[in-house]
Amino acid sequence: MAVVPVARGVVEGLAAVEDLARRLGGTGGAGEADARSSLRGEETVDGTPTYAIEEVPQREDIGYKKVVVWLGHDDLVPRRLELYEDAAEPKKRIAQSDVKSVGAIPVPHHVEVATPAAGSHTVIEIADVQFNQKLDPDLFTQRYLERGGR
Repeated sequence: MAVVPVARGVVEGLAAVEDLARRLGGTGGAGEADARSSLRGEETVDGTPTYAIEEVPQREDIGYKKVVVWLGHDDLVPRRLELYEDAAEPKKRIAQSDVKSVGAIPVPHHVEVATPAAGSHTVIEIADVQFNQKLDPDLFTQRYLERGGR
């Protein structure tokens, strides 16, 4: 298998999922004001015990009518996500596996993103992860990002 750079659309898609998680209360959001949450039960996903949690957004800007996430019991890493619009079948499915600790942080090294209605399926293999690299904060300014380092 050849290693290719991750397409911009995939990165934007994963960023959108992170944004969605934040808005639903998973990483600093307002919680129940943004979405009603319920524990659907416990299930095993690819050999990992998980909590299945259903989120029903309460705000229009979320973009989905329902999100189901399966969080690993031991590390709380999302192992599977299903994002629903109006249909009974999910609009998008995301599966994360091959979770390895990088320092103290559990990181999925295999991600699959599927949009069933479009017949699209993207596989992302993450080969190298580094945290706390003391990068210059100017690398992340709007101006620098727009001009691409030129």
